[in-house]
Amino acid sequence: MPSGSPLSNLEIACAKVTGIDFSDGEAVTAHFNQRSGLDQSQTGTAEKVRLSPGGLVIMAAGALITPKLLLLSSIGPRGLESEIFPGQSPAPFVIDNPLVGVYDHVMSMVTYNYEGSVRGRTCTV
Repeated sequence: MPSGSPLSNLEIACAKVTGIDFSDGEAVTAHFNQRSGLDQSQTGTAEKVRLSPGGLVIMAAGALITPKLLLLSSIGPRGLESEIFPGQSPAPFVIDNPLVGVYDHVMSMVTYNYEGSVRGRTCTV
């Protein structure tokens, strides 16, 4: 596909995916909450859509929500289900993928107070 060319079968919706069903290792159904806009405070309507065989699912839910969605959809490191979902009796992951998780997303925060000018403006904290 040339860069910048639209896909004729691509649909972008204002929806929040809540789970993906798999059959024989392929995504077959996506569950989502449909919203009228991008406002995340809206609950939305629970819906599901059957995915086209041989199609492509693009996961773009961010560094923390994408792994969460994959884990809740039974994709993850097989054998660690009880560790990931403590206090539950989870079924084994349908697709074994030891790379799913938030292992490489270390968070750190640096804070400081600065009361000086920034490009002609004064910062007040």
